[in-house]
Amino acid sequence: MRAIVGLPASLVVLLLCACPPPPDDDDTPPRVLSVEPATPVVPVTASFTVRFSESIDEATVSGDVTAENLSVAIAPRAEVDDAFLSDLKNPPFSETRQDDVVALAVSVQGDHLTVTHTAPLLPLTAYVLAISENVRDQASNPLVGPDGLAAPFLYDFTTDAGSPEVAATDVPGNGIVVPNRKYFRVTFNQPVQNVTGDTLTLTGASTPAIAAVLMNETRTEATLVLADAASGCERLMPQGQYALSASAAILADTGQPLVAYALPITAGSACDTTENTLRNVEAVAGEVSATIRYVTSKASSTEVYFGLAGGALDCLGASCPALGVAAGGGSGTFNHTAQLTGLTVDVSYDYLVVAEDEVGSVAQARGTFVTAPLPKITINEFLADSPDGVSDPDGEFIELVSFEPSATIDVSGWMVEETTAAGSVKTCTLPAAMSIAPGGFLVMVPSGFDETPYGDVPDNVRATVTSWCGLNNEDITLLLKDAGGRPIAGISTPSEPGNGKSLERTAPAAPDDPASFCTSRSDVGPTPGAENGVVSRGCE
Repeated sequence: MRAIVGLPASLVVLLLCACPPPPDDDDTPPRVLSVEPATPVVPVTASFTVRFSESIDEATVSGDVTAENLSVAIAPRAEVDDAFLSDLKNPPFSETRQDDVVALAVSVQGDHLTVTHTAPLLPLTAYVLAISENVRDQASNPLVGPDGLAAPFLYDFTTDAGSPEVAATDVPGNGIVVPNRKYFRVTFNQPVQNVTGDTLTLTGASTPAIAAVLMNETRTEATLVLADAASGCERLMPQGQYALSASAAILADTGQPLVAYALPITAGSACDTTENTLRNVEAVAGEVSATIRYVTSKASSTEVYFGLAGGALDCLGASCPALGVAAGGGSGTFNHTAQLTGLTVDVSYDYLVVAEDEVGSVAQARGTFVTAPLPKITINEFLADSPDGVSDPDGEFIELVSFEPSATIDVSGWMVEETTAAGSVKTCTLPAAMSIAPGGFLVMVPSGFDETPYGDVPDNVRATVTSWCGLNNEDITLLLKDAGGRPIAGISTPSEPGNGKSLERTAPAAPDDPASFCTSRSDVGPTPGAENGVVSRGCE
């Protein structure tokens, strides 16, 4: 085909597509009919095809942010506001605005527009593909919206997690492992498929036999299990060099291949023959749940099996076993907890804790617990930011209330545990000989409590906490525990109430939910030792 020269670009397009020239009286504006891919979540590698209702004038289409005919842009959703659309309508973009968009290459073929990003899209990010109303058809009619008026076209999409990657392993930072190590755990940044002994490997000085490759339920963690040695303790050659590798044949659910990974590993000279042990095993039972706490002597993966006392440890039909969660520690003290749910009040249960370390040493411990009704005591009100004129913590308080119909409850040694958003924990503990009468209040206060802003707080409803936890003036979680450590009630603040304001429960029996709490009313104020203003008057 001979090159066509000396003709306007719009006429060249029409000649190439054998389309008839636009009629002089064409006043039908173009619309967007479809966008591919049409799914709300797209791969980070996706390009877009936009189909219009008629052929588009190529001269009106550009993704160049410095061009006078800029009309197509992709930007994070948070950046696309009225000012952004105004700038797109009046190109080119300023240098400041150029930083908000993704570099693009666009091309027009008749009624199709192809948009390809030439800079990477961020994973798990919401974007907008914006096409200006300055895009026109061959008769110079502008792009219109559903109402037939000139308007930009906006297409929302979110990127997927991108190519999967190895996020972490349980290999020590120095890469040295004992030669009898049994487990190697690899964590991925998203769910993956096709993790097998061929795609997740340990190779090097010898060829260790693989007993299994295990995946967790979320498909984000793989465990390479080495077989026991035929003789001796070593699964790896002492002082041998190895590589723990994950190949690109491991795929994301979108089909994207894993970023290939290899971690150098050196086997030490001597096996770890120290047995793993369990100690300080205890159950803290609630009404329909329980927390099992225990300590292992070595870093371990732990499981808890449970069932009715004297019966099968089948976890009562729930996912079995309950997995333990490491809760810090080190140097021979590794703390763990496991949550058991689906229980029934006033029932006895047996449980079995199983802890296995990295070389396969297993420790077990058994126990029994009984669920019991929780006392009807709750955190009813608290104030963290003292009123003007009163310093923190002198104006702070935590009010407990009983909604027991008849029984007086001994709360000696009970505590309120305060956890900040950053994870720091402080505790206020009630002194001995403390109780709450049916329907009564107990106000926990610091030694220097100043009741002036609240009126008289009778001594018989005060509990002075000599080691006050000091309530933080920020988002915090308060958890009331009995003397045995059972969680009784709690509240996570939706936001810090502010200077001189308390957070009040709407009714003593209201559930532990942010919706059950309101800031104290301005016409009543905080009410330590008395009914909350929001109980009778409602939230402001």
